[in-house]
Amino acid sequence: MLSSKNLSILIQKRIPGLSSAMLSVTLSRILTPFSGYSDLLKTFNDRKNLYKVTPPAEVAAVLNKRFQFTDESDQFFTILYGIFNLKRETFRYISEGHPGFVYADSGGKLHEPDLKGFPIGFTENPVYDEHVIRVERGSRFFFFSDGLTELNNLLGQPLGTRGIKEIIEKALKIKTENVPEFLVREAKKRTGTKKAMDDISCVAIEISGET
Repeated sequence: MLSSKNLSILIQKRIPGLSSAMLSVTLSRILTPFSGYSDLLKTFNDRKNLYKVTPPAEVAAVLNKRFQFTDESDQFFTILYGIFNLKRETFRYISEGHPGFVYADSGGKLHEPDLKGFPIGFTENPVYDEHVIRVERGSRFFFFSDGLTELNNLLGQPLGTRGIKEIIEKALKIKTENVPEFLVREAKKRTGTKKAMDDISCVAIEISGET
């Protein structure tokens, strides 16, 4: 359930390479906000005595400068980063080379944003476009990594976002906190997969309380 004013959502996937483990640890530190300190995700304004949340496009631009791909470093990654602002009733986000997400409006209708973008570090001067979705009480958001969509059936065919949407339609009948486990279990059952070849990340969020 989500009822606070602001919440940031981040799903990132490292591209395998010589320094992938180190890159993953570095990103985790950079993208974890610590109370009392200015960082990439927020900056403290002494004059106004409050924090300013960094827009998603600016976060992506800074990361892209820090993590430029080279033959030596072999470091670039995909990312989905966004901010829920319940006071303004918006979800503001960027998606760079990462699988999209699915959300259900308050009436239960599923939507799949058409997202395009380059992985972070893949090109030198990309333009990052922010997208905004209006949120309302009762809507639900489903985020997942490509470890889920790329589960293959016995014929080598990936589940894909279409398959995930079909599972999410069934998931609308269960509690939000049980959805991630349900998605993984049903995806593996549908594809006949016992062990995933890649890491799987799933997050389900329901907008509740007064917006």
